[in-house]
Amino acid sequence: MKLKEARNYEYKDFIKLPKSEQKKVAQVINKSVTRRMQNLEKIGADSYAVNAYNKAGGVISVKGQSTLQLWRSVARGKTFLDAKTSTVRGYIAVIENMAEQMHIPEYVTMSSDERNSFWDLYNEVEATGFFEELRAHDLSSDYIQTVIYELYDSGYTYEDTTTVIDILREEFGVYDRLHTNNMEGF
Repeated sequence: MKLKEARNYEYKDFIKLPKSEQKKVAQVINKSVTRRMQNLEKIGADSYAVNAYNKAGGVISVKGQSTLQLWRSVARGKTFLDAKTSTVRGYIAVIENMAEQMHIPEYVTMSSDERNSFWDLYNEVEATGFFEELRAHDLSSDYIQTVIYELYDSGYTYEDTTTVIDILREEFGVYDRLHTNNMEGF
């Protein structure tokens, strides 16, 4: 059985197959998923598709599985195979696109750990609600990402969130505007 044929099965057709055919479909899908995951692992990719697939249960053995369990494995595998970041080319294209959108060319050459550290800092700042203050002053997300990257590149991490917010407030004058606006009522 070919991968293309295995990917074309829908649930209603899959459950009508004999158990041996169901296992073959699951094995073909699992084999392709495993191969792609190994290729991504070789380049050190931290692919969203791989993380989501593993979080959902990863590759399971077809031995002793019920029809429903086999279908879940097939469906999970098909979802993975359809994801842009499930291939090396797709992963690289997504990273390059993100770098271009954020105006951070260095993003392409960053390791997965470095990207994760950058996003940890970004998410920590975002979790404080500070981005809403910045967006209220017509600053785009892309611009904010670029500025946070510059701070990350200067050595700041998610542990320095308070310092980063103070720097951003000073750089954008948000601190002064917010306090000036709040003082008007007094």
